[in-house]
Amino acid sequence: MALTIRQWRRAKELTQEQMAGKLGIHVNTYQNWEEAPEKISIGKAVEIASILGVSIDDIVFRKIKGEQPVNSGLAFLCH
Repeated sequence: MALTIRQWRRAKELTQEQMAGKLGIHVNTYQNWEEAPEKISIGKAVEIASILGVSIDDIVFRKIKGEQPVNSGLAFLCH
């Protein structure tokens, strides 16, 4: 099943405020990332995957059962 960052966060029973705190960012920034994940830098995507206990592939390429990986739309910013 393909999950979004929001769904992974909810599955781990974390609030947006908790995620923002763990990432060292303002909650508004994190909320924006859940709405527009293509704006997440590769470094922060790696941190998100680590916090959620998933592979970076689960964040970048969501797998739909029985199908090829689906690009989640993340166009990582390198900075």
